[in-house]
Amino acid sequence: MSEASFAQAGMWITERMGRARSAYHMPVLIRMDGALDAGALIQSCEAVIRRHPVLSSAIVEDDGLPVEVPGARPEVRLTTSGDLDALVLEETLRPFDVERGPLARFTLVRLAPERHVLVFVAHHLVFDGESKDVLVRDLAAFYNGRTLPRLTETYAEFAADERARVAGDLAEARDFWGARWREPDDVIIPGLPEQRLSEGLLSEARSSEGRLSEGLLSEARSSEGRLSEGLLSEARSSEGRSSQGLSSEALSSEGRSSGPRPSERPSPELRHAGAEAQQNQGWAGGTSTPSRLGVEGTASNPRTSGQRRGAAYAKAYKFRAELPEIADISRFELFLASVQALLYSYGNSEPVCAIDVSTRTSSVRENIGLFVNELPVASRPSPDMSVVELARWLRTELREIYRFRAVPVARAVRGMRPRTALAAVSVSYRKRRDEPDFADLRTSVDWAVFNHAVRSLLHFQAVDTSDGLFVIMQYGSDSGSPDETPEIARIAEDLLTIMKNPDNSVSLDLRSDSEVAPDPTDLTGAIREIWQEVLGIDQIGDDEDLFDLGGHSLTITQIIARMRKRLGIEVALDVFFDTPTIAGVVDSIHASEPAVSTT
Repeated sequence: MSEASFAQAGMWITERMGRARSAYHMPVLIRMDGALDAGALIQSCEAVIRRHPVLSSAIVEDDGLPVEVPGARPEVRLTTSGDLDALVLEETLRPFDVERGPLARFTLVRLAPERHVLVFVAHHLVFDGESKDVLVRDLAAFYNGRTLPRLTETYAEFAADERARVAGDLAEARDFWGARWREPDDVIIPGLPEQRLSEGLLSEARSSEGRLSEGLLSEARSSEGRLSEGLLSEARSSEGRSSQGLSSEALSSEGRSSGPRPSERPSPELRHAGAEAQQNQGWAGGTSTPSRLGVEGTASNPRTSGQRRGAAYAKAYKFRAELPEIADISRFELFLASVQALLYSYGNSEPVCAIDVSTRTSSVRENIGLFVNELPVASRPSPDMSVVELARWLRTELREIYRFRAVPVARAVRGMRPRTALAAVSVSYRKRRDEPDFADLRTSVDWAVFNHAVRSLLHFQAVDTSDGLFVIMQYGSDSGSPDETPEIARIAEDLLTIMKNPDNSVSLDLRSDSEVAPDPTDLTGAIREIWQEVLGIDQIGDDEDLFDLGGHSLTITQIIARMRKRLGIEVALDVFFDTPTIAGVVDSIHASEPAVSTT
């Protein structure tokens, strides 16, 4: 038994509230073509499990606090399937038993005699983005018969070392964040109506379904922090309801009640863990599949707070972008600056984005595990500042922030208001690694498989490849209503414009110099308009065949280019050959998995 890491503690509390759903599920797909030795691959999976015991761990409560204990060993399953997408969806959404394990699973799917896919899904408690690279690299090494050296540090040892490092940095971190932290203003995102923070908290209190466990409630009653009168009343109610956010607020509130209740203060550890539940990867999960890429909403009152009310309808929208190379600026810094410039263009004078930073040390570079901390990055651009200049300013700011990468903001900022995430908008970036070498197999990896959950209100996930930068926008309704979602096609088009023109001012009117996008609520109509323009035909029915109308390969490439420019949608050429109708293309877009394919 060992104390959970800071990130694990926050995530565990969110899970205990019963509202995370698939938000912390992390799938990876490895496609393998050729004469696979299935037995050798299964043995390789077993070797990875032995090498990384954190995959066989679980998180339980001990005296009100989360601790890591041995759990069930991950399963390695061999199956056949005629519907890979359905199987991947099922495996991605299948719940984990956090307190018993296993917290990872391997499924080897046989699609044909020489076509297999290894579907791996882990819980974020024991896995992170860099762990994907470690997993694939280790699997390939074991499959190729290599022997790997023993890891120098366990995850439990890392967590203990982390606590010591954070304790040493805490005083300076408090000074640093004390000068920077502010409660985020409501954020303006086109398509979302106004939502105030207080309304979000009230809705969570009234509509959530989680329960405070007896251990947590007992800890809250007997330790050293204040529960507000209202929140404690919620915890004591016959239903015991508390949302993903509210439960952690009850555990982390520091004296915001009408009067002090010394006997009901949670311990400092639990109080911080509760706040960190909102900070460390605080997702609001949903399991619904994307129903459309064009979305409904109103831009007349597009302000919303970062506080989510209950579970969201999770959707995603993928497009390809070009990001120029700028001297002395990393591609991540330029991408982050582009997103902040986008927010600024919508009327957010001080844009804030949450980013995940790695907390790995040199001794755990080869480990699988959870080594991340969420930190806010805020800017205050001047109207005449270019996107490049904003990126250079952010570069300096990030280097200041990185000094305290291991310190949870909730520990550095006393009295910080709990929330499901540190900002309404979050950003992640990763470079696609080289394809693994599995002997004579032809392999490719899907590194960014959609888990059907959405972080904050709007999450920008960028995967940098030799074919361009693939951006996956994960989004959902702040109110839980599918009719209140961002104007995602407009946002994608605006971001593309900013990324292509980094020397432009952040205050440039994006709509004046770009082609006005068609109504995103009517994806079929928008695509029909493009077909009619390219083919030179006034009216085209939903089921009319493109080739019967005189279309050919060059026609298709023109349609694809216009869809990319106007709608921010990237459609493969094969879609038009397989389903050469407007209805077929629209159905393909709706049914597609918004994951980055590395084939």
